[in-house]
Amino acid sequence: GISSANVGDRKTVLLWDDFWGQGVPRVQFPHLHSFTNRPQISLLEASNTEPVHLLFHLPLTVEAYQQYLILAEEINSVHLRNERDVWTYNWSSAIYSSSKAYKQLMGHRHVPAPIKWIWKSSCQMKHRVFFWLLLNDRLNTRGMLRRRSMVLDSYTFIILMAWSIWQTRNNGIFNNIDPTVEGCRQMFKKEMLMVVHRAKQKYFSAITSWI
Repeated sequence: GISSANVGDRKTVLLWDDFWGQGVPRVQFPHLHSFTNRPQISLLEASNTEPVHLLFHLPLTVEAYQQYLILAEEINSVHLRNERDVWTYNWSSAIYSSSKAYKQLMGHRHVPAPIKWIWKSSCQMKHRVFFWLLLNDRLNTRGMLRRRSMVLDSYTFIILMAWSIWQTRNNGIFNNIDPTVEGCRQMFKKEMLMVVHRAKQKYFSAITSWI
């Protein structure tokens, strides 16, 4: 975790998922955690539950029971105070910082130089995301789609028609051009002519006559 609690009234501290006492109980007591029937219970609610074993599905295994004895002792050792819980982040501050949290969680990882150049560039975010995907081999290129076993042969017409409908819709909203079927068809034809040169020569005449 990136934060820990100085326990006060125990209202904001989760029994299992927050760092209090000696650590995060879910990590400290994994066998016992697998038996819990209230994974999101607060430390205050757990402290007020008598007996503590009501928080678990019974019977426990030997390992879980040993961890139960330790946890029960830790819960009983926390004294209720009439003041709020105080949260401190690992950078010794009570103020959250997304940049510091990122460094805490990801700062130990090696970042290749090209990735740093991309995120520090002044180009638009969509361009930065595009090149980040490209460098990480995550672009939905034809090869990527094939690796995902997607059939590609019949996709072009569907995509172009969807784009034409979208463009027709945008023209109606932003340019005050009334949307019509003929207008959508002309948009489709225009887009199709821009990509038809990629077709094999033997199909060229058939495609152009069709559109």
